[in-house]
Amino acid sequence: MSPTQIGESDIDRLLARLNSGEPDPTRHLSLDESRRRAILNSTDVQACPGSGKTTLVGLKLMLLLENWHDAYSGICVLTHSNVGIAEILSRVGSDVAGSKLLSYPHFIGTIQDFTNTFLALPYARSREWDVHLVDESEFAKIIESAFGWNFKVHDRKENEKYQFSYYFKNGKIDASLFSFEHKDGQLKIKADFMDRVHRFVDLKRSGYDEDYFFDKRVRFCSDGLFLYSEMYELAKQAIASNRELVAALRSRFKIVILDEMQDTQRHQDELLNVIFPPTRCSIQRFGDPDQSIFDAMGGQLPNITYNEAALHCITESHRFVPSIASTLASLSYRRVGSFTGLRSPLADSPRNTIFLFESTSIEKVLPAFATLALALPKQHRSVVKAIGGIGKTASATGLTLPSYWAPFDSKIQSASFRAKSLCDAVRFCARAGGGDVASRYDVLLVAVLDWMRRAGRKYTTRFGKCISFNRTMLNAYLKEREKTLAFGEVMNLFIRGYVPSEDEWQEAVNVLTSILELPELNERASEFVAYNRVHYEESDEQISLKNPNVYDSVDGVRIVLSTIHGVKGETHDATLVCETKYDHWYDIREMVQFLCNADSVRPIADYTQPKSKETNRATFMKRLFVAMSRPRYLLCLAMTKSHLTGAQRTHLQAVAGWAIKDLTVKSGSAEARCLFEQS
Repeated sequence: MSPTQIGESDIDRLLARLNSGEPDPTRHLSLDESRRRAILNSTDVQACPGSGKTTLVGLKLMLLLENWHDAYSGICVLTHSNVGIAEILSRVGSDVAGSKLLSYPHFIGTIQDFTNTFLALPYARSREWDVHLVDESEFAKIIESAFGWNFKVHDRKENEKYQFSYYFKNGKIDASLFSFEHKDGQLKIKADFMDRVHRFVDLKRSGYDEDYFFDKRVRFCSDGLFLYSEMYELAKQAIASNRELVAALRSRFKIVILDEMQDTQRHQDELLNVIFPPTRCSIQRFGDPDQSIFDAMGGQLPNITYNEAALHCITESHRFVPSIASTLASLSYRRVGSFTGLRSPLADSPRNTIFLFESTSIEKVLPAFATLALALPKQHRSVVKAIGGIGKTASATGLTLPSYWAPFDSKIQSASFRAKSLCDAVRFCARAGGGDVASRYDVLLVAVLDWMRRAGRKYTTRFGKCISFNRTMLNAYLKEREKTLAFGEVMNLFIRGYVPSEDEWQEAVNVLTSILELPELNERASEFVAYNRVHYEESDEQISLKNPNVYDSVDGVRIVLSTIHGVKGETHDATLVCETKYDHWYDIREMVQFLCNADSVRPIADYTQPKSKETNRATFMKRLFVAMSRPRYLLCLAMTKSHLTGAQRTHLQAVAGWAIKDLTVKSGSAEARCLFEQS
């Protein structure tokens, strides 16, 4: 079957069926010409924030699966996170046709899951290696301890012998680099590691060669020690060792759909293009390059086959009002043109506002934003956030989120939050409210894995070795037992921040116990999932006191502070974007020229020069695009007064439609009254 076999009548029939179960006509699904084109063809799609991209992907999958009759070839759906998988499954899982996606011959998972399942793990098994994936920090600790006191080498500069661990402890050699890479058709120790070894160590005098390190790395394989990134290297070796593997995968998956493509790293993209070249396979990619804010993070280069390609653009958003849509074109890195905000404006809603401050008045920013947000109807200001590019504490000359709210702690976010119980994890989701879905899912998943470890639930490898579950193993287990959807339903209940009663809690725990096939719970495991009423009876004031990233105004408006990366994927009612400084540059200051002139030439990022001004300006543009596309009704900026020229200020007010509030002027002065009248 080919995507071109979907017709307009098929779309109309599916929409009629889905809408027949919804009594509220305002909630009925409809598709304009642009969205229909994305379903009817295999063209790559750039979908703006709030465009309903995941719903679009779900509808296409339902249409494909309705008439799918091939028992041995299926559809492969790939995305970047378990949350992305859960979101797609939430669209298709309740549909009879859509539920087929969870069973053979189809596959849905992350790119990492796909790489592991079909390439890396089969290759590892062929070498009789177990696989226990760890992150870089855990890997480095194991490697550092493995080079014991008796392994000594000649230092290249000093005429002395040192324990090899000396180079790890003094930061001369990074232990996490002691990993495989695929080069010249075979697995080798990563060149970066060996380059550093040769820089500091005279291997010849020491009586060792590069083969020593390769052999030592191979010995770790029998214990299953691997980095997540090494799975891609094993995958390349699997393809090099068996050329029929690629043909088999193309035969197995006739259609490939990739979601959140903008976050696909170059090495992932290159691997997928070897297996599924667009010129020979039916592959369709969805995403938004304007939101690719993870480019080059962790030293990995972004893809170019999608992020820099000509794409079919969907620019109509159901998220925000027209006044916010009109500001986004100026910050579209891809210059996709104007955006359309389909959300109806609120009556007497405050105007989008730029707050100007200097160092002596920066403490007025949050109160001023709270006062403005108070003008929104109560039911439309439940999620109010202040966000910025940099969250760490500023130096004397810096500007970061703690500059606006001193208690802010970037570590008090999901990346560093470790729940003490399952109740604690669910309470975290309730506190987060409209927060980042991916981060909430991660907190819950870590808690579930902790519970499984306490319960003594083990994973048995094909070689009979029993080890604790990790994320990859849990995903594999759920798919193998066809329990992914059932597990996702329980997780989605908790992610939404729903506070269960004690009976509902016990029922959910029983369901999870069954899904995970846990043995009779011991005392430690039972304590971890005990219903703790205290967690759910804390007042808002108690939560605020515990969370330094919450600002409560005297008017009762609660503002949650976060980094821009922390809110990707979120929707707010009102958002304040705070100017921050990175290296030598202030992000909003660098973007003002684009806010004034949407046709300004875009900065060109060179990720081989990550510290260059142009690369950082490109990063600022994408971050601010993400930040400014979060709110439904009210968008505000806060920036240093001296960073805005008189001409820019006039243009932003008279042409771009911004209100400007100068917080450096005393409220009772004549100048303040004049400024208020102008705004």
